[in-house]
Amino acid sequence: MIPKGSPFTPGILEEPLPRMKLPNHIKYDGSTDPDDHIAAYEGHMYLYTASSGVWCKCFLATLSGFAQTRFKNLKAGSIRNFRQLSKQLCEHFVSNKRGEKTSAELWNVKQRRDESLRDYLGRVNREALMIPNIKPDVAILALTHGLRKSRYRDYLGKKNVSNLGAALEKADEYIRIEELNRTLAVSDHDDYVHPQMADSMKDDKREKGSQRRKDNREDYENDERKDKKKNKYDSYTPLLVPRSHIFSMNKTDDKWQRPGKMHFKNQINLNGATFMMTTAT
Repeated sequence: MIPKGSPFTPGILEEPLPRMKLPNHIKYDGSTDPDDHIAAYEGHMYLYTASSGVWCKCFLATLSGFAQTRFKNLKAGSIRNFRQLSKQLCEHFVSNKRGEKTSAELWNVKQRRDESLRDYLGRVNREALMIPNIKPDVAILALTHGLRKSRYRDYLGKKNVSNLGAALEKADEYIRIEELNRTLAVSDHDDYVHPQMADSMKDDKREKGSQRRKDNREDYENDERKDKKKNKYDSYTPLLVPRSHIFSMNKTDDKWQRPGKMHFKNQINLNGATFMMTTAT
């Protein structure tokens, strides 16, 4: 059944749909650049078919809001192919298109004082992509013009680089050198000690050394005092024979007998047990 009032011709409406995934993730409501939407839609549809009629029929599923209203207002039977449909959409929402940039804007991209080569080239490349049909020699001149003084700029001045892609490919070598030098510079800075800090470190070292010597001196004096307490006299007459020999020789002498068991006052023994008697006061 062919719907009445459809902007498509009967040939499009009768086109059979193949088994495919509809582009439900691609939506357009008329508030953004229509070229972006059409490019995304074409990328999806090329995966399944090249039929212009199928493209027209599936395109309606991607429209919403003002864009869908505009489609409904198209004259019945006026759309014969997808090229005509996309042209109608772009003409109606032309005010939402991004303004085309020119090569003059690329000349205004300059490398900042502290900007790395990687970041600068990224900005140049993004800007160049927004300029349609930019000439290769113009892009190279703009790139060189915006560079700060560096070995990479000297290289571009000496060599005849054919296009921006070749210049960016060669820049990879200089980017790696720049980033390596930056890393080494940070490492050298970490090892650097400010003269004032170095003097402070020397003072701390001297104080620690002085305290260490003081502690050692106090330890030595304490050891000497301990040694003096340990011996009653400074010197003793050396023995001619070992002390064990002296004790064994006098073992039988009465003067060397073990003393008897000590007894205490008020002590009594009862059945082998010893008790102490206390006196009440």
